[in-house]
Amino acid sequence: MPLKPYSPHTHTRPSARKICNAHPTHATAIAAQEIVVLEGMTIAAFVVLILGGKQKREQGWGFMATMAALAGFVQAVGMSIVAYLAKNDEKFAVPGWHLDKSWDMCTASWTLQVLVALSITLAAVFLPSEGGYELIPDRIDDEEQ
Repeated sequence: MPLKPYSPHTHTRPSARKICNAHPTHATAIAAQEIVVLEGMTIAAFVVLILGGKQKREQGWGFMATMAALAGFVQAVGMSIVAYLAKNDEKFAVPGWHLDKSWDMCTASWTLQVLVALSITLAAVFLPSEGGYELIPDRIDDEEQ
């Protein structure tokens, strides 16, 4: 089947309203991609903090808490855009469609991330330092002699 030649009368340019409506949809997709990257970085920071020793735990809590809070914030923004579009844009008005389990899981996810960031910050600020390390003798026989 041959292609039809382009005719300016058959193809109309999208109106400004259609372009503006597409913008939040793309912003949501970009936010979702950023969330995946931020959550991956948060998990990596958490593993480094847990396995890294005393010095990394004492100095790395700020970065870890910031990453968790930022990931939660971006996820909440993306979720808010979806909620706005679902209620206010007619192209998302599908009869019988509503925000369901994915909405609940997203809310639980960003809430937990913000709570983790807050908990890490509170623990780092209010709990005492780990202190120094004590040497453990190699053998019990050394102490008896």
